[in-house]
Amino acid sequence: MTYQQDMYADSSARSMGLNKPPDSGTFTEKLQTYGFIQSSHDYCLFTKVTPLGLFALLVYVDGVLVAGPSQEEITNIKKYLDGLFTIKDLVATKYFLGLEIAQSDKGLTLTQSKYINDIIADTGLSNAKATKTPLPPGIKFSTTAGNQLLNPESYRRLIGRLLYLSFSRPDISHATQQLSQYMQAPRQ
Repeated sequence: MTYQQDMYADSSARSMGLNKPPDSGTFTEKLQTYGFIQSSHDYCLFTKVTPLGLFALLVYVDGVLVAGPSQEEITNIKKYLDGLFTIKDLVATKYFLGLEIAQSDKGLTLTQSKYINDIIADTGLSNAKATKTPLPPGIKFSTTAGNQLLNPESYRRLIGRLLYLSFSRPDISHATQQLSQYMQAPRQ
């Protein structure tokens, strides 16, 4: 994909999802009417294939990211969405949901460098040494060994952030999944 747009609905449209009466159909139905297909794996993702190429629309709360190869078709999609609810066009986005988006002639590059640096800073690990593996080989976890953490919420928040990070860093998926099994009563 060679172009992206980012739009946000205003707060009045957010409450209902549309600026039309409730019986005018859901947001999903309106996108399907326009030719988008909702992903069965991620209900926030809608795609549309045209002779111009693949167009993707990602919805999150009141944010909508539209990406595709044709500026003209993206403009048409934005006009259609603006007819459903008021949008604020942020033009080419650089940051969306923890993803840094860089556009070039060769396409899009997605990274989570800022998100990673925020996690490192929040956990106080800015001066820690890097390692080749997220967990030592053969490590065994237990629900009874060690003292319970005094603040389990920070552990849970970290695991949630790491799960989201594994979108672009599959190398941490296994370790994060292992650690996530102990979120109820995390121990040292």
